[in-house]
Amino acid sequence: MIRVGLVGDYRPEVKAHAAIPQALRLAAEDLGLSVEAEWIPTPALEEEYEPKLGSYRALWIVPASPY
Repeated sequence: MIRVGLVGDYRPEVKAHAAIPQALRLAAEDLGLSVEAEWIPTPALEEEYEPKLGSYRALWIVPASPY
């Protein structure tokens, strides 16, 4: 299982926010892998971010979020 952290503030009206997890799933299926994408709200990283991010194999900074 590949865990991907999606860093940003999820908003359902942003097309990319709905498309990114699906794109990861489709790419993983094509490669014979499994992937789990999890949203990480930006405010959650204001303190002690290293242990929060350390469990992910990859991080994706999503568009249309305040950074």
